[in-house]
Amino acid sequence: MAGPKTLFDATYTAQVGMTSSQYRAVVHGSSDGNATLPSGESAAQCLGILQNKPPINAECSVRKSGISNAFAVGAIERGDALEIANAAGGVQTAAVIVGTYLGTAEEDAADGEEFRMFVNLVEIQGSTIRFSSSSSSSSSSSSSSSSSSSSSSSSSSSSNSSSSSSSSSSSSSSSSSSSSSSSSSSSSSD
Repeated sequence: MAGPKTLFDATYTAQVGMTSSQYRAVVHGSSDGNATLPSGESAAQCLGILQNKPPINAECSVRKSGISNAFAVGAIERGDALEIANAAGGVQTAAVIVGTYLGTAEEDAADGEEFRMFVNLVEIQGSTIRFSSSSSSSSSSSSSSSSSSSSSSSSSSSSNSSSSSSSSSSSSSSSSSSSSSSSSSSSSSD
């Protein structure tokens, strides 16, 4: 089962001293290129999981994608979706509808325990799913979310009429042109 390990770490400047915050969630700081601890539970603009122990103004390595250790707040089960739990950067089972999902638990963990997780940042803003970008310019990078997000929740997918020439999604009900009579045999009306 051993194989290549694909990890993505990015380097930021520690806005605060984080010498005791290794394997904790960090968020964007007040300036471009800075990382800091979150403001509290379900904090937005998450950068990922801190991999080192930087003092203030030092370089910090942040895991943005791949396997990382993290610290559990409350009991976590393998496969749970995870979110920021507190201002110390601990993680917990996600319970929010709007906020940042950090990824999923790779193993069970008890409260306060260090455990392995898969970092895969996804930010939910209202009914829009945005995959967090690797740079700090996250203005309108939601166009890349159409590859794996649900098409019913992204409002920009309704204007993509030329994206696939052989559209075989027979569940769409747009009636701009008459559809052929052979694809509507499963609709029954009583």
